[in-house]
Amino acid sequence: MMFPKPIRHKKFMEKTPKKRRDPGKKPTYPQAMKTADEMFSRLVRTKWAIATGSLGECEIDRAGWFRCVTCGKITGLLTNGAGQCGHFIPRGNMKLRYDERNTGAQCGKCNATDGGHWPQFQVSIRERLGSRVLAELIQIGETNPPAGYTARTLIEMAIDFQDRAMRLWANEELPYPWPKVNLRKQLELFGRGI
Repeated sequence: MMFPKPIRHKKFMEKTPKKRRDPGKKPTYPQAMKTADEMFSRLVRTKWAIATGSLGECEIDRAGWFRCVTCGKITGLLTNGAGQCGHFIPRGNMKLRYDERNTGAQCGKCNATDGGHWPQFQVSIRERLGSRVLAELIQIGETNPPAGYTARTLIEMAIDFQDRAMRLWANEELPYPWPKVNLRKQLELFGRGI
């Protein structure tokens, strides 16, 4: 005899509270990498929006827009999931993960759904940076050398990325659209030996 599958609806299921990182503990390597990724993405998307001259003047969202590096679609800078930091050589290659030459702002479809549109990305890098840089990126991508990041160096990089993005917004005389993260406090935890 077949029994019906039990109904599991969000309304009836118990919610388990999310575990939050104790602010008194230094961040783990995965937490530091997630922070560095987010700050790097903000920097890359800001630079692309400035390159298109669109910060602060957009009907799509309040911050601005950029043109996708691979398909040319106009995408909102802050629209959830729409504007993303795309990598020519996938970000699993740690040596190129935070290399600005290897990145460009992409729409969510090109970056996530369509696998980054590698051929169009290659053309874009060749046009912007030249064949020599393209060949160097491909060579590093093929050898995949270790980057040697620690959680501390990732937080230091995240501080640099956030500061640079904030300076770009300040140079355009516009308010920084993302919540400012107090990364220096996280960095202090490494010095205290916690």
